[in-house]
Amino acid sequence: MSILLIALLWAAQDPQPPPEPSRLKESGIAARINHEIITAQEMEAVYGEAGVGAQDAELRKALLQKEAQRRLFLQEAKKLGVEVTKEELDKSIETVIRNLGGQEAFARWLTRRQMTSAQHREDHRLQLLVQRVFNHKYRQWMYEPGSDAPPLHDFVSPEEMKAYFDANPKEFNAPESVTVLRVTLRYRNEAERVEAVARAESVRRKVQDGFTSFEAIAKIETPRGLPVRIDALDRGSDLFKKETIDKLFAIEKPGQLSAILEEGGGVHLFQLLEHAAARSESFIDAQPKIRTNLQVEKQRANREILLREMLKHAYFWPRDLFE
Repeated sequence: MSILLIALLWAAQDPQPPPEPSRLKESGIAARINHEIITAQEMEAVYGEAGVGAQDAELRKALLQKEAQRRLFLQEAKKLGVEVTKEELDKSIETVIRNLGGQEAFARWLTRRQMTSAQHREDHRLQLLVQRVFNHKYRQWMYEPGSDAPPLHDFVSPEEMKAYFDANPKEFNAPESVTVLRVTLRYRNEAERVEAVARAESVRRKVQDGFTSFEAIAKIETPRGLPVRIDALDRGSDLFKKETIDKLFAIEKPGQLSAILEEGGGVHLFQLLEHAAARSESFIDAQPKIRTNLQVEKQRANREILLREMLKHAYFWPRDLFE
């Protein structure tokens, strides 16, 4: 009987933690979370969608860890009998969009995070489930003396909102700016410059033709393996020549690429992520956005607390999965 078949039988029967054969990694199993198996085939699909290659060990582990966390929280939600209906999810996402300033602002928010609306919807559904698990644990902590539920809270005070507003002036009062990804190909002589221009033109053509993503091709074409993100570049910046900055501001839509630009001993290719208009918001006007941001931070912290609490009582493999 194959090791994978044995593992699937474990998953169906949900017995005590099984032994860990030395060849388990070769069995087609990427991870086990309590009674659930995550197969290597499932994860290869995830890696492919994210453009993560076989050589990216750290990124692959991070994606596997994220999927394992998702399974663990879904198991806990099912055990507690909590769920999120389609209507509840739609209403919650509408609130997020409204707090961020409307559909266009929401689209820019997604672009900054390099997420699709479908990915956000699934992530938000999980957030709501985690929040309901949190609510259950919070009630235990508050009203059941002797409970082992961890201390949690997500209340955002007026003082916290004002401190956030004061600490992040550029988020609420800032000039017109662009956020871009940059790939740079360096050269030392004319022959290398010609080669760098040709490679940049190849990258630009492949991305425009839909052959690959900007991030994926950058891993192949640049020495460091990743494009550099430049946030909130304004027209007065001295990071690049004025001519270069003007051309970045002239890119029409997020996702589009710049022309091939040369300066500072390098050939540069940029992708526009966001073009933000100049903004000036008062503290009162900014409060819905601040509350959303702070709640997300607190939910992230609570999620980490809940995760560590659940792991105390969970079986998982590999044993270093959450390290």
